[in-house]
Amino acid sequence: MLCNADMNDWLIETIHLTKIYGSGETAIRALDNVNLTVAPGEFVAIMGPSGCGKSTLLNMLGALDQPTSGEVWVAGENLARLKDVDGFRTSTVGFVFQLHNLLPTLTAVENVEAPMQGRVASARRRRERAMHLLGVVGLASRANHLPNQLSGGQRQRIAIARALANNPKLVLADEPTGALDSQNGDEILALLGELNRSEGATIAVVTHDRRVAQSTQRILRM
Repeated sequence: MLCNADMNDWLIETIHLTKIYGSGETAIRALDNVNLTVAPGEFVAIMGPSGCGKSTLLNMLGALDQPTSGEVWVAGENLARLKDVDGFRTSTVGFVFQLHNLLPTLTAVENVEAPMQGRVASARRRRERAMHLLGVVGLASRANHLPNQLSGGQRQRIAIARALANNPKLVLADEPTGALDSQNGDEILALLGELNRSEGATIAVVTHDRRVAQSTQRILRM
């Protein structure tokens, strides 16, 4: 929903956001006139059944895709007018996916350092930041392990640390517990909640799981 507030009050605002794939009779309307607002520091769930457009919405918020019509504003930026999309994503948005997408030939600490390449000039500072984040997610002792030497829950923790590497204002998580068992899933949810409180990042989690959604502060239903 839209509220009568200044745009600067919101970290996220979409205005009549519509996304259509294809054309004619085979066109798929993935998003239809979506209006939402999320305040800085909120931890929200975007919930709905498979195929309702949740991941499409997340791609719009992360500047990974363009709308057919409507507007997307994140951190005061109209995403359709960005001159440096890659720079915006690197500095403002952190992504956590259902499959962790870690680089298999890099160690845990190197995976966390990767987004800082070109953003943090000093190798020492990159390593210090990465080790700090590994400590935050409870995996400093696994810094030199490759992804295939880590459990699924540990790999997802590394992915969360990587998402926080550049102090993003927004963390987007697409079914972050979908590939995990219930215990590891609960641990990831608790970690995201703690990071929301301690790091101050706004977090939006896409899920079809009611249990996951109920762990957040607010549920947006699609």
